[in-house]
Amino acid sequence: TATLWSVETGQILATLDHGDAKAVNGVAFGQGGNLLVTAASDGLRQWSGETFKLVSRTEIDQSSSEPATFSSDGSLLLTADDDGQTSIWNVETNQLIGRPMKRGSRAQFSLDNRMLVTGLERKVHVWSTDDGRRLWEGEHYGRITSVSFDTDGEFVLTASEDGTARVWSAQDGTPQTDPLQHGCRVLAGAFHPRGESFVTVDQLGFIRHWSTRTGELLTRPARFDPFSDYAQTNVAFREDGQRLMVSPFVSAAFELDTSNLQPFAPLLRIVKPDGTGGFNVAINHNGKRAVTGGWLGQLGLWSLETGKPLGELLGYGRIWEITHSPTGPYFIASTHIGNKAFKATEDQLVEVATLTGAGGAVAFSPG
Repeated sequence: TATLWSVETGQILATLDHGDAKAVNGVAFGQGGNLLVTAASDGLRQWSGETFKLVSRTEIDQSSSEPATFSSDGSLLLTADDDGQTSIWNVETNQLIGRPMKRGSRAQFSLDNRMLVTGLERKVHVWSTDDGRRLWEGEHYGRITSVSFDTDGEFVLTASEDGTARVWSAQDGTPQTDPLQHGCRVLAGAFHPRGESFVTVDQLGFIRHWSTRTGELLTRPARFDPFSDYAQTNVAFREDGQRLMVSPFVSAAFELDTSNLQPFAPLLRIVKPDGTGGFNVAINHNGKRAVTGGWLGQLGLWSLETGKPLGELLGYGRIWEITHSPTGPYFIASTHIGNKAFKATEDQLVEVATLTGAGGAVAFSPG
């Protein structure tokens, strides 16, 4: 089942039944919140965003345990099956777009939802979401660790274990620069909100700021604690592009001033005695607060204006993911003991409700 909750009151608004489905592994709002779409092992279902009644049902193969991925407006869906195939679906028409393709371990829709980039092993592919055609193919010499579009859909950024990052034309795959050498595996990359630059993070703890069009370094690399060999690293710009959040696997998270790439403030260090750890971070809707969570079960609220901690909650077990409301002070932490809804005030975290059992897909309505 999928459950619809009010994050203000913690009350259940509706329960959406998927019958005998083993799991619901994708949820999204579409049409400005007037439509709710759920993806499960037994298919795709659409529900009215007003009455929560079933509108349509489509049988699709979503047998893989990998989560289904929706486009930003909920109009497109990327699904995976156990045969190693992924498929793009038009949610409104319930129609398959093009043919199933080889599964990408990394995938992202462009902001206008007209293209999809996937990274599988050493290969990067860009697909048209209009007809499912493969537009182009590129290749690294090592496994791809990160793929992303810039906000205008003009460029694609890839990072790889071969020690390079690359910028490609999103339209035809033409390399925009030479391979950008790092000397060790590159763990993540992200475009600046305006697209004229991007950052990369490597295994040794260096973060670099590059020009998109020339491939030149814009500042000297900054370094903080080295990462684990198995680092799962996330990079996110604040909406104004002036600062950057980096969340590594076994180190501190830093909020960086991208004008000089010097650490603005170390946030929360999460390292177990055996050297392992984990870290998730979400920036709120106005860019002034960040919420952090790790494998030791602590949630922290931080000021992105001063870098100082504002509040902390403990005892939630391993925290897998943090999802923030795009319009308000609420966020959901997917934890080992359940999905928890919180409100981030100016100076503290307040638990609102326990929403579901452990894990599960999460989405906020547009309002």
